[in-house]
Amino acid sequence: MKRHRVPKQELGSQEFVTLFDFASTTVINIYNREFHLTSCNHFTQNFFEANGLNLEFESIIPEDKYMSQRALSESKMNRGAASPMTTSSYNEILDNKSEDTYRVESSIATLTTAQKRDMREKFLKYANKVLRFYAQWDDRSSMFGQKLEYIINYFLQDDKIEVLEVKQQNSGRDPFPKLVKKQRVPRVFRGVPSVGSKEEDFEDEYISDKDLIVGNTIEIFGRDMFLYDCDSFTREYYLHQYGVEQPANQVEPETHVEFPSMPLPPYNGFGSEHDSLASYFNLIPKPRKYDRTKQAALDSIIFR
Repeated sequence: MKRHRVPKQELGSQEFVTLFDFASTTVINIYNREFHLTSCNHFTQNFFEANGLNLEFESIIPEDKYMSQRALSESKMNRGAASPMTTSSYNEILDNKSEDTYRVESSIATLTTAQKRDMREKFLKYANKVLRFYAQWDDRSSMFGQKLEYIINYFLQDDKIEVLEVKQQNSGRDPFPKLVKKQRVPRVFRGVPSVGSKEEDFEDEYISDKDLIVGNTIEIFGRDMFLYDCDSFTREYYLHQYGVEQPANQVEPETHVEFPSMPLPPYNGFGSEHDSLASYFNLIPKPRKYDRTKQAALDSIIFR
């Protein structure tokens, strides 16, 4: 309801609600809704006393389920840092409205701010900074499996991981840019979490930057990714942050497979040697192509 003069609800009355309607009563009617008076601030109390008006308030206040549920959720988020505040204690603080009130309100705000401070600090410190690892997924043990190359990006500002597939020329595969979009990745995938669960409940089960070491194998949703290399920024980050020097490139050389080739058959004496090779390369021999350039250049030259 916006600020305006409220008319009284008596039939045929043209008067409006005034300060005298709040005195000596605990219920006031505004637009056919009964509002129960429970408390007021010090200025209002002093103003009514100075004008000789008596204020009355209801002693029994029903519990506000919203405030109780909100206080309970805040206490869970703060992990026991503050006990849940009931409606009665909240109303007592409003009645007093002293320095303790502002101290409690500021402490609640500080707890809420402290919970988000870690993520804000990481955002300001590591915004747009990404650890890049090069990985391989060897699936050749399964039918039609291949050894595929991937790029794993670890975003420092929110600890999320992105897995990109490296496109190889003439690989016969459709260009599928992302294997895993940017998200928190668990160390061991145990299925989709239940409805209502939060990411904070599984904080210790997600992959962190301490798990990404060149030469190790990590699991990405059931796929064993072998980390064989990383970029220069990633090496500097681990060296300054943890004092760990990432190993050099761990790519194992591929074994060279020599496929057997059919040797050329010897000349059989029929026709020219080119005719014999033409019958070897094609089931139906093709005639030799006519070289017009050579014919024009050597047409006037005759051996005698």
